[in-house]
Amino acid sequence: ARTPAQGEIRRRDHVTVTTQSLPTAAPVDDRHQVVVYQGEDDLVGVAAGWFRDALKRGETVLVIATDPHRRAFRHALGALAGADQAIGGERILMLDAAQLLSEFMVGGSPDAELFDATVGGLVARTAQPRGLSAYGEMVALLWQDGNTRGALELEQLWNDLQEHHDFHLLCAYPTNVLVTAHDPVGYVDVASAHTSIFDGPPMAADAEATRHFPAHAGSPRLAREFVRATLEMWGLEALSDDAALVATELATNAIRHAGSHFAVSLARSAQRVRVAVGDVVAAAPAPRLPGPYGGGHGLHIVAATASTSGYQRTANGKLMWAELGPPGGREPHSTARLTRPGCPER
Repeated sequence: ARTPAQGEIRRRDHVTVTTQSLPTAAPVDDRHQVVVYQGEDDLVGVAAGWFRDALKRGETVLVIATDPHRRAFRHALGALAGADQAIGGERILMLDAAQLLSEFMVGGSPDAELFDATVGGLVARTAQPRGLSAYGEMVALLWQDGNTRGALELEQLWNDLQEHHDFHLLCAYPTNVLVTAHDPVGYVDVASAHTSIFDGPPMAADAEATRHFPAHAGSPRLAREFVRATLEMWGLEALSDDAALVATELATNAIRHAGSHFAVSLARSAQRVRVAVGDVVAAAPAPRLPGPYGGGHGLHIVAATASTSGYQRTANGKLMWAELGPPGGREPHSTARLTRPGCPER
């Protein structure tokens, strides 16, 4: 039997997976992150660690949260002295999210001038001279109240504020607020308003378009729609069907086998496009022989559709990818693809 090349895995069902010539993962942009948490303990652990890291960097920490969360954060941080006191040399300042929110909301929408006067003024005072890391729950309160439009408008005001002040921002939303049994769209919209998801899946470094999706049965459809809309905008409609198929299969694989939220990254070169799906599980993909009752077809479909495909482990999971060319002009099988002998070309 042939000895597998470096970076290649030969499996029992004779499906070959290689890790050659792969796209690289993009560095995490942590300027405006979002954490989507399952339970209160999960949030406290993430937030307290984030606060400690900021304090170790010598920064001031601004916490805008509900009263129960502020108490939990104080306990996790070891009840730091001065945590509740006004600005005046203290390293950490905690404010009530609902109270601060009431100072700039007008008719269900955040007023830009009032936001700049209150939150903008607060950021300007606390960002100097040490630097600032701010944590906020005001957007989540709006979303929980059903004011999703107001929440997204507030996210944009935060983004605008970062154009004028250099600081890090972490927003927090409970999963059950953004993802319901029938609708994962809230997660997608909120993720798109941030530079990255805290401990989120990897994205391709050369991607021109990216989108995050939760581990939800409705996410492959949304990923497919995202791919189609992007390729139409790029004038690559001829690749739309194949690219949408690949995105659907890789997204389904991330949900079903990795149990992971995922990110879709799209890159183009001339008349070619590469679809990459990142998830947070580093384990190598394990192609299976299709079963008599369905299942096991996904990676074989990808291999049969793409000219090259493969995967890459990253620091925070893995990237599965496939490259597509013009219909009728597919290149011979690449050594980097996911192949199965006898799998017909499409």
